Amino acid sequence: MELKIINETKSALPRKEIICTLAYDVTTPSRQQLIQSISTKQKAKSELVVVKKINPNYGEKTAEVTAYIYDNEDALKAIEFPKVLEKNTLKKVEKTEEPTEEESKSDETKQQSETNTDKMEGEQ
Repeated sequence: MELKIINETKSALPRKEIICTLAYDVTTPSRQQLIQSISTKQKAKSELVVVKKINPNYGEKTAEVTAYIYDNEDALKAIEFPKVLEKNTLKKVEKTEEPTEEESKSDETKQQSETNTDKMEGEQ
């Protein structure tokens, strides 16, 4: 994987925007691999790097990557959405034992269908 920085700009927000080209061998590298490469190349903490976009070029083993390097963790948490932070973290987030909305909805539908089936059998 070869990472070449094309453009680096400092914005009004407390971050740097980096646009780079990426050449890779087999598959498009993961966000975590890109975060490690960018943080090493820019001498920044990997926790402050957010890969915003990976745009692979069709038919080629290259991609254009847009990333942000924040000045501090407070700015990162204040500006970025939690979903973006979740995608860009190097640590795996542990799942809680509580059922998700979809699981609880599917449980409710199962209970309703069982109730409807019981009513139909009682009428016959």
